[in-house]
Amino acid sequence: MFKKLTLIACCIVLLLAMLSGCEKGNAAPSASDASPPAGESERTEPAVSEPAAPGDFSVTAVEGAIAIDTGYGRLFFPEQWTELLRTEREVGEGYVKITFSAALDGTVYPLFEIAVGDYDGGSHIGSLTDGNGVARNVRMELISLRDVTDLPEDELDWLYAMQEDVNYLINGIK
Repeated sequence: MFKKLTLIACCIVLLLAMLSGCEKGNAAPSASDASPPAGESERTEPAVSEPAAPGDFSVTAVEGAIAIDTGYGRLFFPEQWTELLRTEREVGEGYVKITFSAALDGTVYPLFEIAVGDYDGGSHIGSLTDGNGVARNVRMELISLRDVTDLPEDELDWLYAMQEDVNYLINGIK
C-alpha cells in the first residue's frame, strides 16, 4: 500500500512540474524539432517599437521569437526560422494582410496569410489590440505548398514545420 501511495505522489509531483514548466512564456513551443540550415547572412534589425499605423511595419527579434509589428499589434513566430522567413504585407481599407513565406535556394514558398482588421477571408483565430486599446479581428488562411516535389527531404520538412508553426503565432495572439 505504501509503495502505491508513493508512486501516485511521485506521478502527481511530476505532472505538476511539467505543467508549471509550460507557463514560462507567452508563446507556444515550436511545432517541430526541425531546424533551419546554419547561415551566415547578415541581418540588420531595427529597434523594437510599436508602430502607430498599419503603414509602419517591421520585423524584429524579441525574446526568442520574431516579432512582426503590423500597426495593429504584434504577431510572433519562432526565432529558429529567422534566416528562412519572408513576410510581405498588403494594406487595404481597414486591414493589413501579411503573407508568411519561406525562402529556400532563391525560391519563395508562400505558407500562410494573416489578416488583421476588417477582412472577410480565412478563418477567425483571435484578436489583436493596438497601442490605443482598439481590438481588431485576426484571420488566417493556409496556402497549399506547390512545386515542392524536387526539394530535398530536409528542406521539405522545414517548409512543413514552418507552416505548422502558425500554431505558435496563434498561441501568441492576446
